[in-house]
Amino acid sequence: MDYYVKYLSKNTEANDFRSLRIHKANTAIIATATLALLAFLTFYFGDFDKANKRKPIEVSLVQPVIIKGELMSTAKPPPPPAPPPPRQIREGIEVIKRPVPTNQGSGINERQ
Repeated sequence: MDYYVKYLSKNTEANDFRSLRIHKANTAIIATATLALLAFLTFYFGDFDKANKRKPIEVSLVQPVIIKGELMSTAKPPPPPAPPPPRQIREGIEVIKRPVPTNQGSGINERQ
C-alpha cells in the first residue's frame, strides 16, 4: 500500500506538469491565432492587396528635354577615362633570409 501511495503521488505530479504544459500550449495557439487575425484585418482593410493597386501613370514626351539651355541630342558625351598603367611583371623570386631567433638556455630550440 505504501508503494501504491508513493508512486500515485509521483504520477499525479507528472500529470499536473503535463496539464500545465498543455495549458501553456493552448494559450500560445490562441495568441498566435489572434495575431494572425489582426495581420489579416490590417492587410484587408489597410488596402495592401495588389489587386486593388492603381495602374501606373502613362507619360509621353512631346518635345525633346532641354538641359541647361541645350538640346539633349546635341550635348557632347564626356571623354573616355584614361587607360590604366601597364602591369609590371617581375621574373624571378628574391629570397630574403632573416636570422631565426633562438632561446639560449631554455633548451627548447637548442639542437646538437
